[in-house]
Amino acid sequence: MCVFSLNSQLVEPFDIRYQTQQKGGIVFLSNVSVSCNSGSNCYGATSSFPVSGNTQYGNNDFIMNYVDIDSDPSTYMSTSDSLNLQTCSEILWAGLYWGSRIESSTPNFFLRNQIKIKSGSGSYQTLSADEMIDFTGPYTTSYYGFKNITNIVQSNGINSRYTLADMVSENDYNCWGGWTIVVVYKNVSEAMRNLTVFDGFANISDFGSVSYQSVDIPISGFVTPPSGPINFELGVVAYDGDRQSTGDQMKFNGTGSFLNVQDQLHNPTNLFNSTISNNGMLTPFRIPSYNNTLGQDANIFLPDNTSFAYLPNNATSAAIRISTGGESILAQVVTSVIDVYGPDLRATVYIDDLNGGIVNPGDTLEYMIVGKNIGSDLSVNTFISDTLDIRTDYIPGSLKISSGPNSGSKTDQINDDQGEYDPLTKAITVRVGTGANVISGGGMMNDIIGSDSTVVKYKVVLVDDCLILQCDSILDDEAYIYGTGNISGNQSNNGGLSDLYDINGCPISSPTPMFVSTGSCPNVLISNNGPLCEGDSLILSVPSMNNPAANSIANYQWSGPNGFSSTQSQVLINPATPINSGVYELQMTFVGLSCILSFDSATVFVDEQALASGFLPPSASCDGLSVQFNNASVSANTYYWDFGVPNISADTSVLFEPVYTYPQAGTYSVILIANPSSACSDTSIFDVTVNEDLLISINHSDSLCVVDNSFDFYANASGPVNASYEWVFSANANPSSSSDLNVLGVQFDTSGVFPIQFIGSYDNCSDTVFSSVFVYAEPQIDFAYVHALQCAPSTASFINMSQSDTPPTYYWDFGDGGSSSAEHPSYLYNNVGNYSVGLTMITHEGCIDTLYLMKQDLVSVYPSPEAGFMVTPSQIDICDSEVEFIDQSFGASEYFYVFDHYSFSSTQANFSHEYTISGSDYPIQVVANSYGCKDSIRAQVFVEPFSLYVPNTFVPDNDGVNDVFYSVTDFEITEWEFSIYNRWGSLVFTSLEYGEYWDGTYNGVICPDGTYAYQIKYKSCANPNATKQINGHVNLLR
Repeated sequence: MCVFSLNSQLVEPFDIRYQTQQKGGIVFLSNVSVSCNSGSNCYGATSSFPVSGNTQYGNNDFIMNYVDIDSDPSTYMSTSDSLNLQTCSEILWAGLYWGSRIESSTPNFFLRNQIKIKSGSGSYQTLSADEMIDFTGPYTTSYYGFKNITNIVQSNGINSRYTLADMVSENDYNCWGGWTIVVVYKNVSEAMRNLTVFDGFANISDFGSVSYQSVDIPISGFVTPPSGPINFELGVVAYDGDRQSTGDQMKFNGTGSFLNVQDQLHNPTNLFNSTISNNGMLTPFRIPSYNNTLGQDANIFLPDNTSFAYLPNNATSAAIRISTGGESILAQVVTSVIDVYGPDLRATVYIDDLNGGIVNPGDTLEYMIVGKNIGSDLSVNTFISDTLDIRTDYIPGSLKISSGPNSGSKTDQINDDQGEYDPLTKAITVRVGTGANVISGGGMMNDIIGSDSTVVKYKVVLVDDCLILQCDSILDDEAYIYGTGNISGNQSNNGGLSDLYDINGCPISSPTPMFVSTGSCPNVLISNNGPLCEGDSLILSVPSMNNPAANSIANYQWSGPNGFSSTQSQVLINPATPINSGVYELQMTFVGLSCILSFDSATVFVDEQALASGFLPPSASCDGLSVQFNNASVSANTYYWDFGVPNISADTSVLFEPVYTYPQAGTYSVILIANPSSACSDTSIFDVTVNEDLLISINHSDSLCVVDNSFDFYANASGPVNASYEWVFSANANPSSSSDLNVLGVQFDTSGVFPIQFIGSYDNCSDTVFSSVFVYAEPQIDFAYVHALQCAPSTASFINMSQSDTPPTYYWDFGDGGSSSAEHPSYLYNNVGNYSVGLTMITHEGCIDTLYLMKQDLVSVYPSPEAGFMVTPSQIDICDSEVEFIDQSFGASEYFYVFDHYSFSSTQANFSHEYTISGSDYPIQVVANSYGCKDSIRAQVFVEPFSLYVPNTFVPDNDGVNDVFYSVTDFEITEWEFSIYNRWGSLVFTSLEYGEYWDGTYNGVICPDGTYAYQIKYKSCANPNATKQINGHVNLLR
């Protein structure tokens, strides 16, 4: 909730924030920051029109919430309004005011001095207040901000929408907030007025002292016209003026007594009624556009002064009074727009080419300035000033007043007549009007058609300089006329405006602009001394100007590659490098001209200086007559080689790294030219020496057995006369090396592969032929038997461990008449006994030989037992389950049985057993003999399980068939309990003796058809110690 305390009334005195005498006016742009947000009462309150509406609701009836229209998630509050001024308007000043109820606990309290603004669809910018007021008074705590936003509004033109956002406000009952942009504008088509903006802060309240109930704001600094109608406007920005509360007023006193201000939206005693309006109409461009702002007033009033009741002729002061008699009004801004009395001076410039025809550089021009006063007051101390265009030179002695008071020629000197020319500032000054002299201007009568006008003429010569005229070939002029209002005493000038108008009714400057022909001027080109090589000086320049004065006001702005810039008229880059290559541009401006002269761009190439570097690889002298040239040149893309062979023109190449075959050995001078496609080439000259090719080859015996081996080696060689040759055999060879071309009878003392080299060499060059010979090893025979228990029949595996460098053939003899030619055979022995095994190995190449190996009694094969048994009887039931196991094996000494579904085992040859598990069983017998040989066999036994049959339906109709319900079994029952229940769970039959039956009655009464539940509990011979239970259903049918 808002916090209230008592404080003084006039918190900040109302002072002039901005004031001017100008043709124009003042407008407000305004909207709220908070409002009610739902419910019929809210809609009825905000849509209710002032005066005609009947709402009884104000901000104290609602929880006020932020209004946010911009669909921007980054803002929490936003509203807007539009500026819509008439053509020819200019923004003179703009101020942003905002205010709201607040308390220290309000979110963003410490940001209340900030507010966001944007124009149109642009982006927001955050503004900080130039001035802030925090106020605590009777029943209110609030703050008020001001920011000068003239630059922002001027930059967005006279028709623009402004959105204000994130204005901090309290959200609660009895709260309010809003903003207003006050715009002061100029428009020459409107009346001359005194435009004043007052701001301060006053708490005008009915809840404190009587002295708090009104505040007066004095207005001065104006003079109303001595005759004729006087119009004026009053504006006020205030807060917390409730629509349903009355007694608040605004009065104006310009005649000696205060009169109420009102219009069709504002009763005189309810002037502050939460309305944003202009001249009795709600402003049309607000978003949202509430008819009732619930606490924000921003209104401009146009009181009816046709009877001069508010403001008379020749008035110089007035006062505004704001008062209340029933609520609190918080006033922040008051504005006034009052018609005033004063001159309206105009100066129209006409330019004439005295040479006639097309205007060319060097022509003589005559300037004619027509000065007049079309305002409402006599202008005194009136004078005309015109500054010559920098493209013109004044013709001495040409100044004169050709029409009006003091007509005639004027000297160029000062203090001898009404006119002079200042060569330093190039300014013409002429004091005009009746009574003008060497010091002061005269009087110029006010007349709507300017009958008391003065015409001033002077001549100039158009400069003969192409650059400055090519920059701006249109010659125009604005002359200024100054004066002081005879009655008002206000100074006045035309601001450069003429008395001529465009199609929109806006004043223009000169009606006769001159278009200067520059067709004979050369193109605006940038000259440069390229193309260049790295290290040269780069010079960029433009045509020089003939006019020293033009040179003095010329500005140069060069731009180029890699961020290059310069402000010199001529650019020198020394030394230039390839990074200076690129496009250079120049823009030229002149002080006093708004034009920009853009030169045609210049493209500069600075090529890297090529560096030619050709050479041979280190092994080139060993490569014979064919030479591979290497190229280490840099900054080049084409190459030319001359290989230096005398009297031959075809010894050239354009390849980067060519191969050239010389006709004979010798030393040659080679030339390499590296070219970067420019003048930046380089040449390298170097000598190369080439020799005859060294050519060597060999042949020899390939492979021999190590026994009595003897190899012959032969070489073919040619090359330089100083070449030498050498064989390198091996440390295992005899001889191990030789310098003869042919070497016979070389012997190797061991088997294996031996590398052979034949080396030819001269100077630092050598070549080697590589080969190898293979010496076969003598074959070796051996084998092994994989030992395992061999029980007949038995498979024996043999591993051949023989060695041979060539593929041999094998023959195995297994000792029982069996044989094999496999390398690693397996053999099946069927009979018991000891067997000797022999292996024959035959080699067919390399070291050719036949080897034989016999191993005595290598394999022993033992007898195997034969398993066999019987189970009797083989079919039994679970209640009579004893059987006999009878051994029928042969040659066994050990026994092992597994039976009764793997639940029991035995090592006896013969035994008896009672089965505990019903069903089919497959007992197994495993037998072994003294050698460890084993055999096994299975038998089959069937054990019939216990079974009890219970029918599911019986028909007790006394026909002798299926008349009773009972269970049947072939096995012995030792305990029995048989119970039957009807569908409601009542017991209808029970029996403790097996064999008793139910006849379908209960206590002699026939039971109805239906399904009955039964339960049987019993013990049987199958498991005498365990009680079994069967639950089921039986159908009784009759």
